[in-house]
Amino acid sequence: MTKFTKAQYERKILKGKKLSDYTWEFVRASEELGLKYKFITHPSVTIERHMEIYYKKKMMRIMPASTPFNNIVAHDVSVMKHLSNQILRDAGLPVPLQYVVKSSDDKQLQKMSFPLVVKPLHLSGGKGISADVSTPAELKKAIKIAQKVTNEYSIGSIKKKKVLVEEMIKGNENRLLVFKGKLIAAVQRIPASLVADGKHTVAELIEINNNRQGVNRRVYDIVVDYDLHHCLKRQKLKMESVPPKDTIVQLHTVSNASKGATIKNVTDDVHPKFKKIAIAAAKTIDLVLGGIDVMAEDITKSPTGQEHGIIEVNSRAGVRMHCNPNVGQMVDVPKILIKDYLGIK
Repeated sequence: MTKFTKAQYERKILKGKKLSDYTWEFVRASEELGLKYKFITHPSVTIERHMEIYYKKKMMRIMPASTPFNNIVAHDVSVMKHLSNQILRDAGLPVPLQYVVKSSDDKQLQKMSFPLVVKPLHLSGGKGISADVSTPAELKKAIKIAQKVTNEYSIGSIKKKKVLVEEMIKGNENRLLVFKGKLIAAVQRIPASLVADGKHTVAELIEINNNRQGVNRRVYDIVVDYDLHHCLKRQKLKMESVPPKDTIVQLHTVSNASKGATIKNVTDDVHPKFKKIAIAAAKTIDLVLGGIDVMAEDITKSPTGQEHGIIEVNSRAGVRMHCNPNVGQMVDVPKILIKDYLGIK
């Protein structure tokens, strides 16, 4: 293990400058492998995000959430969620019914059944996603949220109205990481929730949990957004509510790690048929390294007879969740990637 935590490394080595979570995992792995490396982040950027790792005469360059394994076309396809959905469907792989719309009045939506999921066309990290949308009023609101977030992250002044609406697959969300035709890591992401103590408000409970340290700390903080308020409203709660002791308060419908989901390592438990589906998805999109997001009632059992489907593919798959699960052992994905690329035995 490296002699520093990320916070210690930022303080002692970077002299207070911040380091991105993704890049940190490759710094840690390089330190533990005894490899030389350097940061190549431009001085104008306040957070260290770019680095090069060296072994003999070889070099591996790491950019924000990117490694040198995937080609640009495969990356573009994975970013275009509607296109990847279509390509996977054409290949005979299980994906949800999905349409691109501009408003809740779009006639295509009449072909769909609630509950639905609404999300921006191209954003990642769970931004602007609303899940378990169950009424026309919620759908209208969710579409506006996705449009608003899309425009916040867009370059230029042209307002973008198109968003994705897809039928929701009930079950648990799993990230299956495929590398060179093999499943190397898998986690189950459980939407954020809290157990009330009967003393603190929901807002206070969130703050307490976000400040928690140690092995049970969430990979990322719980995010307060529309999805969280939507969840609370369904439970007849508000941020200032004090739920009865031992009440389980659901905070998100979206199980993205960046929204404070609980991460469980399930690498050794994935059913062979689900492995086959994930590997086929990566091959279909032409991803050497791909994070395949699969919804399933039970990833440990055969997909036959249970609701399941691929909801997304990711060419810039995060590694932090595999390195820091809340439940189960870590899978050191950065070391696997570094050793392969640099030819380290």
